Amino acid sequence: DSSHTSFQLYKQGVYHEIFCSQIHLDRGLLAVGYGTDSGKDYWLVRNSMGVKWGEQGYIRMTRNKRNECGIATSASYPLVPKM
Repeated sequence: DSSHTSFQLYKQGVYHEIFCSQIHLDRGLLAVGYGTDSGKDYWLVRNSMGVKWGEQGYIRMTRNKRNECGIATSASYPLVPKM
């Protein structure tokens, strides 16, 4: 759910939006890593809005907290066949 102004204007830090929906999904993101900052678990996620958005095009989204913004609702991964 990227409809919130807090998401659209995100600059830095671990993102947490209490009104973010787990069902209303309107953007595909790419999770590239995870970590902890000052005791806050996060997913490191690449957005498609370019390097001027967020932390050089990335957002640190809250991890292990109620499926924040539906981050795990429709997770997928590629299957690459052996050659």
